[in-house]
Amino acid sequence: MVPAACQGAVGVVCREDDAWVIQLLSSISHRSTFLEVSAERACLSALLGSAEAGQAGQPFPDVAWGCNAKHDSDKATMDLDCFVSDLEGQELLRYTEYDRSVVDSKDAEALGSLYGNLLRMVAGGLGWLQV
Repeated sequence: MVPAACQGAVGVVCREDDAWVIQLLSSISHRSTFLEVSAERACLSALLGSAEAGQAGQPFPDVAWGCNAKHDSDKATMDLDCFVSDLEGQELLRYTEYDRSVVDSKDAEALGSLYGNLLRMVAGGLGWLQV
């Protein structure tokens, strides 16, 4: 089972120009979690067309989706698992990538966007999503 994107992650927002708060938050930031969340949000943003879309406000009520990223900081690689399915789970599109090189948030976002867009195109071609 693929968990909901960003499951268990805590996000904190601050002003761009507040150097003191940025420094404070960077001391408690977990790099691997940050990269995982970046990939998952990018995947869902590409898939759903909005970074703000969530399960409750789901624009596609006839499908379920999920995305899970796992970053290995020792190897600077990421595994990404994402899917779209019908609500009954009878039909499933799933992409899984293992050991993809990810060294920063741009790499993580690019990986997430790639697979989100692939899922969107294929699911759209099957009539599951409007693309």
